[in-house]
Amino acid sequence: MTVGEKIRKFRLEKNLTQKELAIMCRYSESAIRNYELGNRTPNINQLKSIADALQINVYALSDPSIDTYNGTIHTLFDMEDAYGLHPITAEDGQTYLTLDQSKCGPILESIYAWMKMFDKMKEEQITEEEYKNWKAKYPSND
Repeated sequence: MTVGEKIRKFRLEKNLTQKELAIMCRYSESAIRNYELGNRTPNINQLKSIADALQINVYALSDPSIDTYNGTIHTLFDMEDAYGLHPITAEDGQTYLTLDQSKCGPILESIYAWMKMFDKMKEEQITEEEYKNWKAKYPSND
């Protein structure tokens, strides 16, 4: 989901028009419209203003970066929406992430390929360097 699509989604959840959101942020209605259409990209200060008006965290609007805790958790939230990812606690007390297979489509095949290569590395059938090379080339025709 693009930044503009996220702005639109949260604006509609708050039952706001583009004009109402623009007034709350002190922006023009056309600025909000152009952000939502993807014609313009708001900078971080503009995103913060929009997020504040929508009473949400700025990370919910921005493109998540997994370099930070907040970016990582919002990436997982996006994966929840897209793929049905959610945490579960097993009987042994371990926490796992699970996917709704009906929402996964082709990504499930990629996860299985990743798991297979990871297992090969852990079982020392391939080296860590071979595993890293596989990841760097993925997807490949190998």
